[in-house]
Amino acid sequence: MADWGHFTTSATSSGAASVLMPQATPREFALIYNNGTGPTYFGASNVSTSNGFVVAASGSLVLTTPGMANAALYAIAPTARTIHVLSK
Repeated sequence: MADWGHFTTSATSSGAASVLMPQATPREFALIYNNGTGPTYFGASNVSTSNGFVVAASGSLVLTTPGMANAALYAIAPTARTIHVLSK
């Protein structure tokens, strides 16, 4: 069964928001959708707008390698964003 969740990222000045955390049973995949009106940046806990992987508004990021799908992933954006996550 796939899990569905959503959250709103924190503004840049507040630090990165957790998107995914490792699980005891590794995920097979993770689909991350940027439902915001501007770019969101993804990466490690120190992600910033200068070192993150950018996903444009209405864009998505698909992690299909089990090691990547089960890694810790954080997001940051210049203003609050709604991010949807679907994983299995």
